[in-house]
Amino acid sequence: MSIDQEQMDDRIVRAVAVNYPVNYLLCLAHVALTVFVLFLFPLLLLPNPGAAVWMVIAISCTSNSLFSVFHEAIHRSLAPTTRLPLLGLSLNDLLGRVVGICFGSPFDFVATAHVTHHSVNRTQDEHLEVYDTSLTAAERRSFAIGYYFFLLGGLYKAELIVPMLFWLPRSIVQPMLTKAFEADPMANVVLRRIFRSPYHFRAIRIDASIIFAAIAASAVLYGRYWWILAIHFLIRAFLISFLDYLYHYGSPLGDRLHGYNLRLPRWLSPVILNFNYHGIHHRFPALPWRSLERVFVDEALVFDNDYVTQAVSQLKGPMTREGLERLLEKRRLNQSRML
Repeated sequence: MSIDQEQMDDRIVRAVAVNYPVNYLLCLAHVALTVFVLFLFPLLLLPNPGAAVWMVIAISCTSNSLFSVFHEAIHRSLAPTTRLPLLGLSLNDLLGRVVGICFGSPFDFVATAHVTHHSVNRTQDEHLEVYDTSLTAAERRSFAIGYYFFLLGGLYKAELIVPMLFWLPRSIVQPMLTKAFEADPMANVVLRRIFRSPYHFRAIRIDASIIFAAIAASAVLYGRYWWILAIHFLIRAFLISFLDYLYHYGSPLGDRLHGYNLRLPRWLSPVILNFNYHGIHHRFPALPWRSLERVFVDEALVFDNDYVTQAVSQLKGPMTREGLERLLEKRRLNQSRML
């Protein structure tokens, strides 16, 4: 084997290697931040919070970083995936469930939804901003209301509240959720997968009960300062919901592997575990977060858009398929002028 080939092989191995110690530190940091907001802040800093309220707000702003760690577990890249004795699950899934509890939504619930997203991305079952021209005016208004509701906080609210409904008898919750999401093909796929799996169903129930108990206990500790806790969750709901689908807004239909690679300052990308290299992630979903930028550089790719510009563009709202084609054509012309 030539020296060049050996160097290439070493580079590939380093590119796909998971740095578990760094991931463990990230998990520990987010668990500590969650414990501080839910329990230590009300115990130590009330009834005179003063400027310390800004600490809670600052921690709330790390919500997307928390989700990025959660996301690594979903793709089995957070920790080893070998099952642990006695526990019956891997360290990856154990940490995923712990991080999910900190996030506010069970690991098995979000993981099932996210894996489904990868399988139906930009197909007929998932194009959140595109509607058919055959819709009536009333149906278009309803579509737009639903779009903005989920964009501005509703997505996280659903991730927080829906799993708690799984504690209802299955004979009640299954038809209730099926009817509630009957107009959403992807949500129906997710629900079918969950209800078909006794393991997922049981795990969601357990984790949802822990989440509910933690939030309820925290609310008791905050007492008349409950509004601080409410601000924390409102900020999280907005950030998680608003920055969830920007990587696919206005992207071509019919390409499950498509996602936009978005420009961020070099120092900021690691804060969200290189989530802005989303096009690379959709092509290689098993790659750990530290490898995404390397693939982007090795393939000499260019960013599709600026992160903030793409995020704000979502406020333009839903569009028809024809409107999407016009948007894509405009982007192609702009890119050709830049080359």
